[in-house]
Amino acid sequence: MSKRLAGILFVCEALALSGCPNVMPERSAREWMADGRAHSAQWRWDDAIADFTEVLRLEPRCREALVLRAHASFDNGDADQALEDSNAALELEPTDVELRRFRATIYRKKGELAKADQDDLEANRPDKLFERANQAFRRGDYRLAALGYEAAARLDPHNQLYICQLAWLQAACPDDAVRNGRHAVELALGVCELTEWRDPGVISILAAAYAETGQFAEAVKMQEKAMDLVGPRRQEDFRRPLKMYQERKPCRFATRR
Repeated sequence: MSKRLAGILFVCEALALSGCPNVMPERSAREWMADGRAHSAQWRWDDAIADFTEVLRLEPRCREALVLRAHASFDNGDADQALEDSNAALELEPTDVELRRFRATIYRKKGELAKADQDDLEANRPDKLFERANQAFRRGDYRLAALGYEAAARLDPHNQLYICQLAWLQAACPDDAVRNGRHAVELALGVCELTEWRDPGVISILAAAYAETGQFAEAVKMQEKAMDLVGPRRQEDFRRPLKMYQERKPCRFATRR
């Protein structure tokens, strides 16, 4: 073997032993996630848990990996790890009803029946979901707030407060991903009919929803109708959005972030 070839082989061997990324690039979180799902489907829980752990090493706040590792750990007989991951995932999204029910199952496995009953109760109580959505709204997490309002309205479809909060968020949220003007119009119209068009706040939400869909003439009409129903002390609050609609501008509430 020539000295030159021997030198090249020596360098290659050294690079391989040193873990040089050019020799063996680190796998992505997406690749580890795919392996974890595949191993879970084969009931290879140890391998799946290891895969999801790698995902969390790369992306510590990956909620999907936390949930999947929680399920894999539970099926593998490790209720403590399943509970730890479920708690972490619920901190990221407290309105996840299905995960709360799963955590109730974990608590039962651990013999903590009171906590299990509490999770089951809260998972089926729209007022709890609504309050958590309000908390998310107050801290500026509008996407999570929308999920919470929607979940609460789904569990209690006759609650006008839940529906109005969701409609307002979808009509005037500063986050583009949260707004859904057409759905907001549908929701607000339904509540206006239920209240016989006598609630100025609901009518104003409908006006904002119309503006979000570009129907500014309808938005002006609804905002003027709402102003006719309020006293002189509240006129100014309703006049500001009216001016925006007259200028063909949608309504946006101030961000809390």
